[in-house]
Amino acid sequence: MKTLPLLILTASTLLLAVSAQANGSNRLHQGGAVSADSNRTDTSGSRLRRQRAPRPPRPGVFTSLDSARTMPDSVIILSLRGKGLTSVAGIAAFRNLQLLDLADNALTAFPTEVFKIKGVLTIDLSNNPIKSVPNEIGSLTQMTRLNLRNTSIITLPTTIGDCKSLSSLDVSRNPLASLPIKELNRLPLIKSIIIGGIDADAPQDPQDVEPSDQRQERPNPSR
Repeated sequence: MKTLPLLILTASTLLLAVSAQANGSNRLHQGGAVSADSNRTDTSGSRLRRQRAPRPPRPGVFTSLDSARTMPDSVIILSLRGKGLTSVAGIAAFRNLQLLDLADNALTAFPTEVFKIKGVLTIDLSNNPIKSVPNEIGSLTQMTRLNLRNTSIITLPTTIGDCKSLSSLDVSRNPLASLPIKELNRLPLIKSIIIGGIDADAPQDPQDVEPSDQRQERPNPSR
């Protein structure tokens, strides 16, 4: 089974290497041989090992809803995965939010406040018992990735066709009855739609069809 890759940002680790400088000096003799100064002090035992510096906080990345609320304009990435959340009230205040990760929680409804954040790019709601996707999903015209894997949705609204920037959609492991194929085919940037646990390109059938485990490809207009 091929799953949709998730964007994970990691901060670089800063390593500090501190070494003590030897107190003695070396002399070059006339014959080319090098001998140590008799007063040289052995500092090999005092040299510090390479130490891992504390990981600096990543600007704009928040993993707590409470801390994000203290600096709403600074929130770019909100990662609340696996925190047992049933609600994320107040996220509309994060007007600069670009990535919302709410996977592995206990949400039963789509967080509608996200529709007020027009610049959001990625939404991950996988592994939540969400039953439906509101028609307002079409207002997210800048969204490029939507992950609804393993929720409880049975279809998508036709307004999904208004998400003009959408390139990746995951609706696998859901009890899907149908998909708005005609609207999905209107998406100019769509590259992959994951259904039934497999990776499929935008289907060619212009009507709603039941999802299958067959790989469907967009028809070649040159034929």
